[in-house]
Amino acid sequence: CGPLFGVSRRMRFDLPAHRYVLEALAKGSGPDEMAAEIAKMGILPVSFVAEAIADTAISADNSSGNLTTPRQLQPDKDLPPSEISLASLSNHRILQTLQELTAELTRNRWRPDDPAYHNRLMWKQLRGVAAREGGEPVAPRFIPLARPCLDETEEQAVLETIRSGWMTSGPHISAFERQFSETVRSQGAVALISCTAAIHASLVHAGIKPGDTVATTPITWASTGNTLYQMGVKPWFVDIEPHTLNLDPVRLEEALKAGAKAVIPVHMAGHPCRIGEIRALADRYGVPVIEDAAHALGAFYKGVPIGAQGTYVCFSFYAIKNITTIEGGMIATDRQEVAAELKKMAANGMSATAWDRYGRSAVPGPAVVTGPGFKYAMGNVSAAMGVCQLKKLAQFQQKRREVASRYLEKLSGVDEIILPREEPYARSAWHLFIIRLRLDRLQVGRDQFCDDLRHENVGTGIHFYGMHLHPWFREQFGDWRDRLPEATAASEEVLSLPLWPGITDRQVEAVVDAIKKVAAYRRRIKG
Repeated sequence: CGPLFGVSRRMRFDLPAHRYVLEALAKGSGPDEMAAEIAKMGILPVSFVAEAIADTAISADNSSGNLTTPRQLQPDKDLPPSEISLASLSNHRILQTLQELTAELTRNRWRPDDPAYHNRLMWKQLRGVAAREGGEPVAPRFIPLARPCLDETEEQAVLETIRSGWMTSGPHISAFERQFSETVRSQGAVALISCTAAIHASLVHAGIKPGDTVATTPITWASTGNTLYQMGVKPWFVDIEPHTLNLDPVRLEEALKAGAKAVIPVHMAGHPCRIGEIRALADRYGVPVIEDAAHALGAFYKGVPIGAQGTYVCFSFYAIKNITTIEGGMIATDRQEVAAELKKMAANGMSATAWDRYGRSAVPGPAVVTGPGFKYAMGNVSAAMGVCQLKKLAQFQQKRREVASRYLEKLSGVDEIILPREEPYARSAWHLFIIRLRLDRLQVGRDQFCDDLRHENVGTGIHFYGMHLHPWFREQFGDWRDRLPEATAASEEVLSLPLWPGITDRQVEAVVDAIKKVAAYRRRIKG
């Protein structure tokens, strides 16, 4: 767009509009014809024009420096609405600047092929330099680790629910529970305020008491440790498989022999653990299994959905999970009587919810407390959103698999990282795409590598820093580092890459390029 706003000694002839003028001049077009064509270009978002210029400047297709006709620009609907109306500019002004530019070019004042007049060559050079060293970031805008995928469907459902007056108890809760149960093929499902609440309620229902020990993986979210601590229960940490980051069943029996009263395995990153072997061991010792399936909605173990089998399978609907209710959780169970008992427990142990007590079908008489309970029931607004999200699960999962496949393909040649893989028994939900850094091949640790990626405008996550390594948990539960070599090593090496159903192909390519760029920048020199 430079020719429209004046002529300068610092013209850049790799910019689309400048190249257009050069092409037009070479074909014998005069300023009048150029002005008429430019006026037809219409309206483009300013930020899109800037990004398109940047793309053109660093395009490998133009590395020869040859002048080509600018590509047709298509504004990105997600970009800000700031606009330049080319057609609204004064024809006189367009003509005046084009006449001046044409005259200067005709007099050979500038040599358009001289590198001094091309940002492209400089940008290409800067793109290869680490951003933290003053180079150009790989991504023009920050790419987050994840984002929720919502549209007007959820907005309308939430608005209608709020306007109905039934924001806590209400009809959407039972509908969500029923549809979720159908999705994972369970016998029942109970909607709660979080996966943490689901795990806590399951532990209480299973009879876990203060002073008990529970076997679990150290590679999990802090809420599990906090829940156990608040219950007066001690964890027995079981080391992990290095390739799946899941609890290793081979090492579980030691905990069961030592008297663990329950097992909490995690389907890490959405990849199912060897749950069949874990259940068999637990059954032999007569202890319950409480599955942490926070990442695993949409995952399958030996062809069976996670949630179809097991007494307690706990899911999460946090903002960036595979579906979201903003905050929320669900317990899926293969026993209908357990679902009924958990539903009462989540409603303060009462025999009826507010919807049961005050709705049109309410029966007279007080609701009574029939057992211990908590205020854990999901609200009607969250459930309304969940119903909408559940309908999109299949397309969400398809996109997650596509993105994971693209990462696996394009990062396969990077020697400094170890890629995740699906085991033959599993179909991952790909909630996370976790790589492991080969620190022996890098000059820096994981945290510095993450910081380098942030300089390239790529967000990352750490899933997870082992529970046994957190200072406070170590004070409460003891020092397990020597007994957990795999979990300790993984805690310093794991790195989650951006992944959500709405991530674009272009963003995935930028993440791949950033990984390769930082790996090359931080590569340990052999010898």
